[in-house]
Amino acid sequence: MAYTQPDFRSADVSLAAAPGIILDGPGAITPVTCAPDAGGAAKTLPVGLPMCFNTSTNKWIAWTDAAGAGVNKIGVIRGFIYPVPVIINATGGNDVIGQVFTKGVIKLATIVAALTALSITTTNLNAALRGHGGGDPSPRELGFTIQDLPLGAI
Repeated sequence: MAYTQPDFRSADVSLAAAPGIILDGPGAITPVTCAPDAGGAAKTLPVGLPMCFNTSTNKWIAWTDAAGAGVNKIGVIRGFIYPVPVIINATGGNDVIGQVFTKGVIKLATIVAALTALSITTTNLNAALRGHGGGDPSPRELGFTIQDLPLGAI
């Protein structure tokens, strides 16, 4: 099965549907394998939700507010759901193919709204968006600009 990427310049991706997101050229949207929800229930992952790549399962999962990068890099933000929400299955269900954008501009308010929609707290969000260090690339090093991200402690 061949996957196609929407052309960010054409009508098949509505930027109006995802305010606060600006893609950085062709190839900014990537099809990915999303794991079923570890918490049990099927759910919809909204546009703008930060996503992490689990290096143990080789699947993408939603970022959670756990401090630090975590085991298997599950706290390292590598992309954001875009251009449409992704419906993931309950625990034990099949993986699904979703799309994330992997470089471009996103407003902090868009990220917070996506996390709030899933009742995910944002205590450690700013630190995760700045990067955890320890050899893991920050979102900025991966090609993201997070608008309105407050400066961290110097």
